[in-house]
Amino acid sequence: MGRLLWQFAVPSLIAMSANSIYNLCDSMFIGQGVGPLAIAGIAISFPFMSISSAFGAMLGVGSAAQTSIAMGEDNKRRGLIILGNMLRMDVSIALCFTIFGLRFLDPVLRLFGASDQTLPYAHDYMQIIIAGNIITHVFLGLCDQLRATGNPAQSMRAHLIAVFVNLILDPIFIFGLDLGIRGAAFATVLGQICGLVYAI
Repeated sequence: MGRLLWQFAVPSLIAMSANSIYNLCDSMFIGQGVGPLAIAGIAISFPFMSISSAFGAMLGVGSAAQTSIAMGEDNKRRGLIILGNMLRMDVSIALCFTIFGLRFLDPVLRLFGASDQTLPYAHDYMQIIIAGNIITHVFLGLCDQLRATGNPAQSMRAHLIAVFVNLILDPIFIFGLDLGIRGAAFATVLGQICGLVYAI
């Protein structure tokens, strides 16, 4: 049990730590390249992102538990069915969030406290993040499935790839291409695309 705990806990810890460092660096790049109002705009968008992530976690963690049981029973066919159902539900829920989010983006951001000064930054950032919502859901779901099938290190690598690509692209997009806060959002989505390709 100790060896298994070490084998599964350490990669998850590294992935979570990398995500925390990424959030810190992302805020630093945005603060230096765009300004404090942009950081405020991102902070306003966090509740919507958290709600979306919660639905993704519900599907990812729930299906991962079922996949682990199926693999323990040596029932790979059932495991594949669970994976397929998870992917279909992930895409469906993410699509609903995308349609709702893009249609009602400004009222939702106002509800979360956006002012006339911060709304343009929050809008520009969230418009791209919501457009890439399906990628985020599938990426996180597949990472949960990787852990469930006994590959926590591969799940960790997928997260690290997403983080490192994001950190490399952030200064290029924000400073080099002068895309501002939209550049940070593009970097986030492209990082997750790279992580998703690895997970697949």
